[in-house]
Amino acid sequence: AGGGESGEEAGEEADEESSDDGGFGGGEGTAETAAAVARAERVTEVDGLVLHLSSNATGYRGVAKRRGSSRRERFQACFRRKSIGCYTTAVEAAVAYAQRAAVTQAIDWMLQQVVAEVSEEGE
Repeated sequence: AGGGESGEEAGEEADEESSDDGGFGGGEGTAETAAAVARAERVTEVDGLVLHLSSNATGYRGVAKRRGSSRRERFQACFRRKSIGCYTTAVEAAVAYAQRAAVTQAIDWMLQQVVAEVSEEGE
């Protein structure tokens, strides 16, 4: 996985719906079929880490399709509107997002514990 290729701030488009048909060509029916197949084949867990699923074009929260400089598709992972990096596959980007979310959640929990402890000492 190649993290950190893009440090640009990313908008909320990573979680928004896309009209992209996933490369399957053609009309609306084809796009809907492609989306259904992609949802059915989504990876939901990697090495015990639960991935955050979404209804966006990639199927993962915080992951958006980007076109690379060599005209290959790349996937950008963003957490709280900041780029985590660009990856070769949507699953790699989703793992990066899930890792960042888990670390952030743990830090938030620890900070809450410290604040509660300090509050108790001050009473």
